[in-house]
Amino acid sequence: MEENNQKARLEGLEDDLNPEILNLAKVEAFLQELPKLPKEVLEQLQGRILYLNAPTLKLSTATAITVETLKQGYSLTVPEVAQGEIVQPTLKAAIDKTRAQDLVERARLATAAFNQEVEKLEATVDKDSALGLRQLSLARSQRFAVSMVWKNNSLALLESEPANEIFKADAEQAKKAAAEYVAPSWIGMPGSN
Repeated sequence: MEENNQKARLEGLEDDLNPEILNLAKVEAFLQELPKLPKEVLEQLQGRILYLNAPTLKLSTATAITVETLKQGYSLTVPEVAQGEIVQPTLKAAIDKTRAQDLVERARLATAAFNQEVEKLEATVDKDSALGLRQLSLARSQRFAVSMVWKNNSLALLESEPANEIFKADAEQAKKAAAEYVAPSWIGMPGSN
C-alpha cells in the first residue's frame, strides 16, 4: 500500500485531498471488521482479488469514512466476477459529517485555485517547453484530484441527508466540475513522485 501511495502522490497536494492515497488505518479497520460480514458476502469475495483502492470501498485518505465509522460496522455489495478476477465491492458505512464538510470546503477551494493555475498556464506555457508542459500536466492532475474529492464527499453528505437543498446544490456543482476537469490517471505522470 505504501508503494501505491508513493506512486499516487502529487507534489503540492495534501494526501487527504488526493483520492488515490490509501489510508492504512482505514484499510486495517476494514480488514479487521471483514470477518463479521454475512457468510454469503464473504463467499462472494472468496477466490477473488480484492481491489483495496477501488473508489467504491472509500478507504482513501480523502473520504469521510473513518476508522471509527468502519468499526461501527459496514456492509458490502459485491459484484459478480469470476474466480481469480479483481472484485471492486461497494462499501456502505456511516460518515463523519464534520470531516465530510471539511473535505468538501477545502476541495472546493482547491479546485478553484488549481483551475486558476491551469488557466494561467494554458495561456502562457510554450508548447515546446518540457518544464512548462510538466507544470500544466501537474496542475491539471491536481485540479482533477481535488474536484473528485469535492464530488465524492458532497455526494456522501447528500446521501446522509437527501432532502438537504444545500447539499443537493453543492453535489450538482461538484459533479459538473469533476466531469469538466476529468484528466487521465496521474499515477506515473510527470509531476507525480
